Amino acid sequence: PVIFHMQNPRMPMSDQKAWRNLWYAGGPQQIESALRQCPDTIFLGHGPGFWREISDAADSDTTNYPKTPCEPRGRLVRWLDEYPSLYGDLSAGSCLNALQRQPDRGRAFLVRYADRMLFARDCFDNALHDHLTSLRLPRPVWKKITSENALRLVPLAPRRASRRSARK
Repeated sequence: PVIFHMQNPRMPMSDQKAWRNLWYAGGPQQIESALRQCPDTIFLGHGPGFWREISDAADSDTTNYPKTPCEPRGRLVRWLDEYPSLYGDLSAGSCLNALQRQPDRGRAFLVRYADRMLFARDCFDNALHDHLTSLRLPRPVWKKITSENALRLVPLAPRRASRRSARK
């Protein structure tokens, strides 16, 4: 799996020219191009630029962490529907923000894409875990998000017998 951090290209910086030079991954068009050209590669999306795409107002709301209600059909939803190799890394504070913008839609989003969402930690608090718990997700969805999807993508290696037990 390849994890990518997508930043909001409109993020204010003191030196806009330097920012453009640092922004080498591009925006939504480049991400979609990679998804289309590499259908056998698992991509895990992460960061403010990725999670803001949950709403179709992403192009008109230039804030890094939008607070407006999520519009129903953002690019992220379309990407998940069209590209089965796209997964969501839930660890970013931007993901928590996206899910909290409308908890009922956030819950429905997680249930719908439960096979491709992964719990992780990008912050030193329990805010994401607490929010997911508050959504009262069905047990099968909870298990997929918190462990099963990650184990499917990166299975644990079988334990090798120790030399001592191998001699017996």
